[in-house]
Amino acid sequence: MMVVDAVVAVWGGPRTGIRVSPTGTFNDMHDDDPVATYGAFAKKLDEAGIAFIEVVEDSFQGSAVAGRPEDVISAIQDNFQGAYIANGNYSADEARQRINANLCDLVTFGRLFISNPDLPERFKRGAPLNEYDEETFYGGDEHGYTDYPRLF
Repeated sequence: MMVVDAVVAVWGGPRTGIRVSPTGTFNDMHDDDPVATYGAFAKKLDEAGIAFIEVVEDSFQGSAVAGRPEDVISAIQDNFQGAYIANGNYSADEARQRINANLCDLVTFGRLFISNPDLPERFKRGAPLNEYDEETFYGGDEHGYTDYPRLF
């Protein structure tokens, strides 16, 4: 919370947000009780008056096959009044459904944007998506960043 408090002190709560990965794993690291941890954290963030929490709802490996961690999502939303931004292997249809069901305020897309620089237009048209190549992420040259085909 010290970092959040320092940022809020400079920029103000309405201009501050945070991204968390409550069910993420890396090597052997994980949270044994993300419901309790992130419910309490969300309450502290709400008290700090920040604008949003972006929650990565899938694991480090990018799989939402087992379903979204609804208990963790609820614990965060029950304790935070700002915007809840969902992230994590969403399709356009699932994003629309969850927003329309008031299960989140917004959805962000990472990997799909890398491979589809025209992602909003593809979603709008129901067009096929380019597959992404994770081996080209975050390093090397322009391959995998500027060479994905566009619709137009």
